[in-house]
Amino acid sequence: MLRLFIFIILLLGIGNLFSQNPYHILYGIDDGLPSEEVYDVHIDSNDVVWTTTDRGVSQYDGYTFMNFSTADGLAYNTNFKILPDGRGGLWFTGYDGSISIYEKGKFRTAKFSDTIKNMIENRYYYDLIIDEEN
Repeated sequence: MLRLFIFIILLLGIGNLFSQNPYHILYGIDDGLPSEEVYDVHIDSNDVVWTTTDRGVSQYDGYTFMNFSTADGLAYNTNFKILPDGRGGLWFTGYDGSISIYEKGKFRTAKFSDTIKNMIENRYYYDLIIDEEN
């Protein structure tokens, strides 16, 4: 009888082990994101969360969002991919084929030769490979 009682207690206890909900928070426009359409998320070496959206790039430090657009130096507002380089910078691929680079607190547009410009004109690239020389 004691074994049956212990078995029932253990059986009921096991069900509770799997019923935990993971902790998460959903952020939206009301919280400071520029758009509900988030394409990529990256956490940098300073634990800052970066997101790309159809209305610019957003930076979240755990308390507030800081949003960036073409007015802040992005080449294009719709960006899809965030790629870190070996020097602490972040590269963002724009929908129009442009590449924006965030270094030392500022955005700049990657410059290409005329040959490469003609090859990538109005094309979107999802991924890049960044070597040691960027």
